[in-house]
Amino acid sequence: MWFAARTGSQCEFKLQRQLDFYGVKNFLPLYTDERKWTDRIKRVKTPLISGYVFTEMVQNSEAMAMMWCAGFRGWVSFHGKPAMIPDSEIELLHTMVSMSPCPSPFHSGDTIRVTRGPLLGVTGTVDRSKGTRLIFKPVSYIASALSIEVSEDQVEKV
Repeated sequence: MWFAARTGSQCEFKLQRQLDFYGVKNFLPLYTDERKWTDRIKRVKTPLISGYVFTEMVQNSEAMAMMWCAGFRGWVSFHGKPAMIPDSEIELLHTMVSMSPCPSPFHSGDTIRVTRGPLLGVTGTVDRSKGTRLIFKPVSYIASALSIEVSEDQVEKV
């Protein structure tokens, strides 16, 4: 099982480095973003879900080591216990960050469902404010929407 660790502001990479140092299996979903400066455009790796790093822990000692890591602010928890995230949701995040973007001609607000491919059955809505992207909310344990572009031939209107 996986858990979501909350981080301080812009501390995702710092926490991930420390988890790697301690040998704690972790996952920080990233996407490539273009940042514009006055003299250049640069591609940078950016956390898909800011403020969180996912960890897979098997021993309480790993959880205790996390408490001393710089940038760690606590666990996403329910009723005082860290919330367990199913492997299937982490696999979905892995799939989402590995997909290459394709344009989607659907209109903003359309509800669509993926009909084939690794995201089969996942539903979401099109959000034109972020280009033509399909917005997914597969990680139900945190209040954050994830976006991914999918090709027109992989979705249908619901």
